[in-house]
Amino acid sequence: KSEFESRVAAFCEQHPKHSRLKEAASQASLGVGIVFTHWKAPFVGARELAEDVLEIAKKAGKGEKSCIAWADTTADHRARSHHVIDTSEAARQLTAGHILGELGASARGALRQELDAGRDGVAWAKRTKRGVVAYLEQSTTEQIRADLDRARWWPVVQKEGADR
Repeated sequence: KSEFESRVAAFCEQHPKHSRLKEAASQASLGVGIVFTHWKAPFVGARELAEDVLEIAKKAGKGEKSCIAWADTTADHRARSHHVIDTSEAARQLTAGHILGELGASARGALRQELDAGRDGVAWAKRTKRGVVAYLEQSTTEQIRADLDRARWWPVVQKEGADR
């Protein structure tokens, strides 16, 4: 949002007659719906799901902040209300990383299995000596599941960032 506001401010400096845009831009929010799917999957299904997750993002932001919601058809075909993240937090995580990014794919899968079986993720982390205990203690199961789902795509972002 700050990038958007700074661009609008620069535009308004060049075009003073449009100075009211600056105030409007400060009140703008953005909802983003993303669907991860196999390239051979029917596009119409992904499009419909994208509309559902876009609505989730808009509801989460309540017109006051920008949010991203997602669905992953390689995991399931549903829009879930807890699959949403504030854009500023998403930017922070893409820059600084997320604690679950320290776990490899295998460890993230094992944590998901523990949660799916109704077992305690904290006990798993302590037993396997993982450095995610504090995160697991302070997060809801719903939030952990959402972060695990997003974590499936982090290596792609991290790899691209390393190439730059």
